Amino acid sequence: MENSNLIRKRDFNLSEYNISLYEYRELEYFCLQYREKKQRLGQISLTNIEHYKGEKVNLENDLKMIDLAAYKADSYIYNAILKNVIDGISYEYLNVKCGRQQFYKLRRLFFFNLYKMRKHID
Repeated sequence: MENSNLIRKRDFNLSEYNISLYEYRELEYFCLQYREKKQRLGQISLTNIEHYKGEKVNLENDLKMIDLAAYKADSYIYNAILKNVIDGISYEYLNVKCGRQQFYKLRRLFFFNLYKMRKHID
């Protein structure tokens, strides 16, 4: 039985940055958790329980990492990069002021930036 709701996405090749397929997928899924992390951070912020302090710091760091990686890739279109990697909105629906190839080059740069930040590489 075929699932018509299943969307097949092509894997992104980041071999030019020495990032393996599985490392890329890890970064991709890390980005797809952005909205969940933001929601959880909002829930934690409503409490004054010291118990959640570590989780709050981790969530804030994760969100900042994703935002900064996009900004470093291109400060002009970083919002479009975020919509693409967080929400899965394709280039065709983003109304980006650059060509498709340039956009996907900047998207690869985003993942490279994020990879370095997560691995603590300067």
